[in-house]
Amino acid sequence: MSEAASPLLISVDWGTTSLRCMLVDGNGAVLAHVKSDRGILKTDGQAFGDVLFSQIAPWLERFPAAARVSVLLSGMIGSRQGWREAAYLRCPASPQDLARNLLEIDTAGTQLSGCDVRIVPGMDIADPTDDRVLPDVMRGEETQVFGALLGAGLTDGVFVLPGTHSKWVLVEQGTIAKFHTFMTGEVYAALLDGTIIGRLAEDDVESDEGFALGVETATRANDWAGPGQLLNMVFTARSRVLHGELEPSAVRGYLSGMLIGAEILSGSKAGMVVSGERQARSAYVIGEDVLRDRYEKAARLLGVETKTATENPVPVAHLAIARLAGLVA
Repeated sequence: MSEAASPLLISVDWGTTSLRCMLVDGNGAVLAHVKSDRGILKTDGQAFGDVLFSQIAPWLERFPAAARVSVLLSGMIGSRQGWREAAYLRCPASPQDLARNLLEIDTAGTQLSGCDVRIVPGMDIADPTDDRVLPDVMRGEETQVFGALLGAGLTDGVFVLPGTHSKWVLVEQGTIAKFHTFMTGEVYAALLDGTIIGRLAEDDVESDEGFALGVETATRANDWAGPGQLLNMVFTARSRVLHGELEPSAVRGYLSGMLIGAEILSGSKAGMVVSGERQARSAYVIGEDVLRDRYEKAARLLGVETKTATENPVPVAHLAIARLAGLVA
């Protein structure tokens, strides 16, 4: 980072297990960044403001301009377990809606005294008048989606965010219209750590052969079996080993492929209407390389085209939201 660089915003992506801070200029370029494992559940009892200050203090000391810029945070830091709870915005919602509903943090008496610190709200889906609509929530993913949307120059599309709780998000005319959450990553970990299937699994590496077989198995869901058929198919990770159809070293890949395959099959049809079709034929994937590669591999096997979204979309979104809120020029 050059001494002549001009910081305009401090962008903070603060989740449950990790914290990432980025110093951003007027073009959305990241001038400096720091990443740590100080997620909201890993503060060791330290106040959130003090944790944040410990990460960005070198910038405030070295670059005086950084001490005068706004600090925008998104993610689980705005949850009930976070700094302060930022209310969910009901879908459909746009970046303008996020900008109008930023939660301002009182930093008086803290090491961040004088800093303009605000939290981006999350989004939810709910309709008490319609029992067909199940409630859903997300916090942080909305920011990533809008950043990816801006980075790709799009106004419409389907975005997939793989993870512990994967999200499928439909954007129409620059607005998040709906989304669906799948507990794919957490269920995968729970099956391996807490069931008899996990005792069969050997090797920490997911085999490609096991993964492909798992994806193919996910396509065998039959209408007559009902929604519970996935539970039946998961058990085949045990029965196939006992019958010699699956090597213990392929169990992890098999489970991963089956769960991701089932998610893609459902997510691409869960009201993701694109160009009049009832199924998303293509989607932008936002995520870390390893996890993104698994989803792209499964999608190819299922005939769903995937595209890689803008890398690190959060600062792009934060800068746009800050501009809409009048926090930066």
